[in-house]
Amino acid sequence: MPKMDGLDFIRTLSDKHPSTQIIIITGHGDESDAIEAVKLHVCDYIKKGDLTIERLLGSIEQALIRYKSLPKMHKPEQQLDQWKVAEENIENIRDITSKIDGSLGDEISRMRGES
Repeated sequence: MPKMDGLDFIRTLSDKHPSTQIIIITGHGDESDAIEAVKLHVCDYIKKGDLTIERLLGSIEQALIRYKSLPKMHKPEQQLDQWKVAEENIENIRDITSKIDGSLGDEISRMRGES
């Protein structure tokens, strides 16, 4: 598979799984990437410097609201596929939240001079 950037990946994912809700977290984003992300209907575009637990949880909540507002699918195989994707996403969210929580804890300790 040829190399692709994040936006190419989102295009491919959206083509295969159009109901997937996407939150971009980037360290190298710029305005043109943010505009392209909006055109691709991502739920949120967060620069790592602006990332907080509250912001991430708010974005996830909005993604869930958007997902729940989508029309119900009629094909059982599509529903099963969506459940598999949702389970993978939940695991990814748990992993990300754990890493962010650890990083924030380390940063708070450093700021307190506890390191």
